[in-house]
Order: sequence, then C-alpha cells, then structure tokens
Amino acid sequence: ALALSRDESDLARFATREFLAFRREHERTQHELAAVVEERSTLEEEISADRASLEEMRARADASAARHVRETEARPDSVAEADIELELMRRRGASEAAHGRA
Repeated sequence: ALALSRDESDLARFATREFLAFRREHERTQHELAAVVEERSTLEEEISADRASLEEMRARADASAARHVRETEARPDSVAEADIELELMRRRGASEAAHGRA
C-alpha cells in the first residue's frame, strides 16, 4: 500500500511538473503573441501613413509632369522642321562663302 501510494505521489509530481512547464510555455507564447500583434498594429499604421505619403507624392509628380508637358507644348519658340532646314541651309551657305566656295 505504501509503494502504491508513493507511485501515485510520483505520478502526481510528474503530472504537476509537466503541467507547470506547459503553463510557463503557454504564458511565454501568449506574451510573444501579444508583442507580435502590437508590432503588427504599429507596422500597419506606418504602412498606412507611407501609402498616404506615396499617393500624395504621385499626385504631385503627375501634376508636375502634366504642367511641364503643357508648358512645353505652349512654348511660342517651338521651331518647325522647315525653319530648322532653312537655318541649316543659311549656315552652310555662310560657311561656304567664308571659305570662298560660293
């Protein structure tokens, strides 16, 4: 009877030891999970702010590009291809005259 009682006590100690180890591991895991959840929340907030900044920068870049295109197209000093050809011919003629080939 004493041996049986001692075996039950050993079994109870073993079960309690395992339970306490499991509980400690569970608590540690819960703390780690809470930290991960908090970090995720923080990162989601940062990503949201970064996305808003990115969209703002894209809008500014698009507006700047559109403004540049409008300004470039509206320039009164846009030169026609025919004007370029005439200027090149004039310069060639001036160069040939300077070298006595006229």
